[in-house]
Amino acid sequence: LKYFTVVSSRIPHLSFEAGAMAKLERLELDFNALGWNRHGAAPIGIEHLSSLKKISVNILGGGARRSDRRAAYSALRNAIDMHRGCPTANIECRDKGRAGSSST
Repeated sequence: LKYFTVVSSRIPHLSFEAGAMAKLERLELDFNALGWNRHGAAPIGIEHLSSLKKISVNILGGGARRSDRRAAYSALRNAIDMHRGCPTANIECRDKGRAGSSST
């Protein structure tokens, strides 16, 4: 598996164990930050994804407070910064939209 995407209308609770997804090169997370201050947590073990080259994160508002979006951004940035391989990271916060929905 080289590409893994998680799209959730809620805050995903992810954990990557040592040796898991050893060939993963790209990780994409797309979720709503609603309630992050109470229930949120950055993915655990991103540093174990030894082949990771790129991380894309879309933090969507969909009713989330600005403080929730900021806390999510900060937690994700800190988790990504722990990765020894220094993958390219793109973290975007959007005021509108919901994870798992599309617009035309």
